[in-house]
Amino acid sequence: MTQYCVKCCYTSVKPGFALDAEGKCSGCTAQEMKSQIDWDDRWNQLLTIRDTVVRDGAEYDCVIPVSGGKDSHLQVHLIKEKLGLRPLCINVAPLVETETGIANLRNLRERFDVDLVRLHPARETAKTLARWGFETMCWPSWSQDRAIYTWPIKFAARMGIKLVIMGENHDFEKGGADLGQGGDAVAQMMHSLGGDEIAKNIKELGLPEEHLQSYVPEDEQSLRASGMNVIWLGYYADWDSAAVAEKAKSLGFQGLGKNPPGRIEDYLGVDDGATPVSLWAKFIKYGVGPVTDTCFNHISYGRMTRAEARELILENDGILDPEARAAWQETLGVSDQLFDAVGEKFANRDVVYLDNGQWRVRRDFLN
Repeated sequence: MTQYCVKCCYTSVKPGFALDAEGKCSGCTAQEMKSQIDWDDRWNQLLTIRDTVVRDGAEYDCVIPVSGGKDSHLQVHLIKEKLGLRPLCINVAPLVETETGIANLRNLRERFDVDLVRLHPARETAKTLARWGFETMCWPSWSQDRAIYTWPIKFAARMGIKLVIMGENHDFEKGGADLGQGGDAVAQMMHSLGGDEIAKNIKELGLPEEHLQSYVPEDEQSLRASGMNVIWLGYYADWDSAAVAEKAKSLGFQGLGKNPPGRIEDYLGVDDGATPVSLWAKFIKYGVGPVTDTCFNHISYGRMTRAEARELILENDGILDPEARAAWQETLGVSDQLFDAVGEKFANRDVVYLDNGQWRVRRDFLN
């Protein structure tokens, strides 16, 4: 039977979901744990890591994978301006670029005066992998996510850079499967995108081997043996998404300027036109859409009640911007028939139902 957290609105079909004796989910428990964290001590731990990577005469001390989004702006601000490190920023261009995303990436480069390397993955391979991820897993952004987790680390290794700094630890912040990994990002990065089995599957698609290198990571043992340290910055600094967005805007980051259909914020995934479709896919599979996630963040920091969140979720979650859907389908060559068929196949009817062509959360379960 599907269950919901008594404090937020996460559902038991969400990956990594677990309830305690009081009916609170693992995400809410993690957020309560944060109130006990000595953030000054965590920052001092990060200073210790900094001291191990600073090299006299080195061109760069670390790599920061960036999209140009809100998290990227805070990462570069903290790492360059607060820690004093010399970062190399690395970006993987999305298939569906946005004008806002391009402007934000330019602001990031110019505002912080950093070097930035950008990978434009071989387009036909990227499109094939994106369609494959959508059709086999209802995961429209799988290939982009995979490249973001893979290519910057490989590039860092080629450059002899031993520290890669990611941003938000999603599993810790929202109670995922790798909740207890601390600052170490390697395990979650390897586990969350399917591991070796999916890497083997994509090799069977018959795509050019040289084009797949951006998507096939080093195995975890080899990565650790190399001395590469991949960390979550969100382990060392309190990562309140709404507050991160406000800080990023003060650093020149641009949101969308208005809340898109099915959203109650303007700052999520503004760089990638696939984001609305990816958020929709997550919703139909797990009953957790962008509004549920945003409300979880506000509930965690005392800015919203569960009752307020419930009404916002029922009103907004599941709505997919038709313009964003059309642009993504056109880029990938996905027909309306295929798109709807994948939705029908992967929709979890324990938590969502179809209402006039729109998947919505089941009101009888969200109580």
